[in-house]
Amino acid sequence: DKRSAQTIMNQTVVVELGSSRIKCGYAGESRPRRVLFSRGGIGRDGGEPWTVELDGLGDSTACKWTSPFRYSESPGSVDAIKSAYEWEKTLYPLLLHILTSILFVQRPMRHRMLVIVNDIFLPTNLRDALHKVALEYLSLGGLWIANGGPFESIHYLLEGMPPRSPNTGRAKAHTIVDIGTTESRVVVSVTGSSILESTHRVTISGYESFLSNVKELCNGAEHNWVTSLDDANKAVLAWSSSRHAETVSVQLEEKKEPAQIRTETMFEAFHRTYLDFTSPSSLVFALLSCLLDCPVDYRRSALQNIVLIGGGSVALRGIGDGGITSHLQRAIRQACSGIEQEEEKKDDGPSAIASFRFQSLGKVANDAEIYYPDPLAADLAVWIGGSVMGALRQSQKYHKK
Repeated sequence: DKRSAQTIMNQTVVVELGSSRIKCGYAGESRPRRVLFSRGGIGRDGGEPWTVELDGLGDSTACKWTSPFRYSESPGSVDAIKSAYEWEKTLYPLLLHILTSILFVQRPMRHRMLVIVNDIFLPTNLRDALHKVALEYLSLGGLWIANGGPFESIHYLLEGMPPRSPNTGRAKAHTIVDIGTTESRVVVSVTGSSILESTHRVTISGYESFLSNVKELCNGAEHNWVTSLDDANKAVLAWSSSRHAETVSVQLEEKKEPAQIRTETMFEAFHRTYLDFTSPSSLVFALLSCLLDCPVDYRRSALQNIVLIGGGSVALRGIGDGGITSHLQRAIRQACSGIEQEEEKKDDGPSAIASFRFQSLGKVANDAEIYYPDPLAADLAVWIGGSVMGALRQSQKYHKK
């Protein structure tokens, strides 16, 4: 009918610009229409930035998408990746392909709004380029950039989800942990308000960092058999499907016969990346540092409601005995107990300081509970949150920003 045709014409488009995948679809839908994967990975083994393959157009017109969502040692380096004009040359073919060849959006586009969900607060040059491409080149009716994308969009979902237990009621706060490809991000979200920016933490403990540690440790212990991150990923997947095995059999690139890789070696890499509370680059260190900066009134609730999202969290769901959730819970309790792991480390200054850094959380650490946003898929939760945001805005008047 006429009303449904008008709704389709005005339907908001939602695009999540992730660090390894781009998801696109329509607001109000439960999953994206298409997911664009990287070709060869993000800077895999020091390689080139990844490329989005534009379906049906061939390699000659593939859209090179240099992900800005990378953190390096020098502050502010993200802003210097590209000029606004260079971003325009990248974004225009990408967004045009998404709108016309994937979502089959037909003109007029002036009634449509584009929601961009991103991993971080966008650099100024990328933000300017998005505005120009969306509003001038593509003539869209509006552009909504969700700053702090995964946290802001998942906040919408958490607000609408029922309490996990009828006896506990709605949680006062959640801790959102987004494990991505190249980094992990943590923040506290307060129910009825928004995210607490002062608690935002970023660490390099992404899934590729874990694979790099697996590769490094296996090369030291397994005679240089693991030569790439793809090999390391094969070993991790084999470990996930054989949790209690001491070794796993993996067919590696540089070896004709299947290699036997010890799961103990992979668990050491897993511990180094996610569970070592003495290392500032680990996930548990970032998580507990985030909670230390959380107001005292919200700490217990934030510890009782730690939500894992992101593609990395999905890949780690079956790791070891009980998955990443049980391992993180034990690491949190150990870090907050104030007890050193080994007696001989008592005189080691950095270790002693690290052992008591998070002791103030000890009274609530035993209440820590980590879970996934079931029944929603953790790797799609950010896009679904953007879909909810866009659907709520569809009934309002569009504004160009």
